[in-house]
Amino acid sequence: MLPLSGWALCAGLALAVATPPDEAASEPAPTNYTKDRLTSERMAELVAAPMKLVRRGDLDGATASFAVIKARTAAEKGSNSLELADLLTSFGVGLYLYGLESEDDRYRLASLPYLREAIDAYKAALGPRHPEVAVAQDSYADAVVETKAPVPPDQIEAMLLDALAIRLATLGEANSETRDALADLGDHYASRAKAAGDRNAVEAEKYYRRGLAIAERGSSDVPSRSAQEFHIDLAKLYALDPSPERSLQEANLAEAAATGPSAPGRCLLYNLKRGQLVDALEAQGHQAAAASLSNKGGLEALLVCSEPGKE
Repeated sequence: MLPLSGWALCAGLALAVATPPDEAASEPAPTNYTKDRLTSERMAELVAAPMKLVRRGDLDGATASFAVIKARTAAEKGSNSLELADLLTSFGVGLYLYGLESEDDRYRLASLPYLREAIDAYKAALGPRHPEVAVAQDSYADAVVETKAPVPPDQIEAMLLDALAIRLATLGEANSETRDALADLGDHYASRAKAAGDRNAVEAEKYYRRGLAIAERGSSDVPSRSAQEFHIDLAKLYALDPSPERSLQEANLAEAAATGPSAPGRCLLYNLKRGQLVDALEAQGHQAAAASLSNKGGLEALLVCSEPGKE
């Protein structure tokens, strides 16, 4: 997943990151410590100069500035160094986030070559089956989907499947990044599903169900996609059915799973997904079901959301 801080990408870009103490960039990350290794503060530090130009609206100047930093890093640390891979990720993430903030897709599209190059850079630095490679693959795949870039869907599918395979082998099924990999695959197939029962719908359901089973066991090292979010994902998928019955059933299960305090970001994401479910039901002609959900309210009606800083 792309290492972005907070919940800036609720639409699905896989870049959420925590902020543990920085590790020495020259030391390979242990296999249970990947997407949280490179903090948002460290990324901002690495590309401070080119991102200053980005914020001034000088994209050409920013890319030229980054090219200088990239060449210097390769010369000093090596062309196969972890430092170079982190640098590519940092600039790609910075461009993408600025594109979201400014609502200027030029910057989001400009991020794609750097995020793609970062995949090969992590492979060179850490080996092709390291979980850091899976993070980079997810990051690029999510960015392509969100920008609707003209990349063949089978390439994105292959990256996401490979990312899942890497995480299963190195991190295990219970790890939060593995659960996110299952969610990303479900999202990929669901975004391409056109009718109930088509191949994409079947594959989406398979991966959502597998992720839900892990979430319900509570076996995760840190919070990841929650059970209620997986239920809403399935409800959106089932909106394609001729009848809204299965969709409403999953929505009810989501509400039943929503118990106890919830962080503000979780509330925001859940309500965003719930709104998308209403839209999906309306798009399929299930007007009564959509109205029923709209009248129930969002997650704040079900949970006490914690205050910022108390997550």
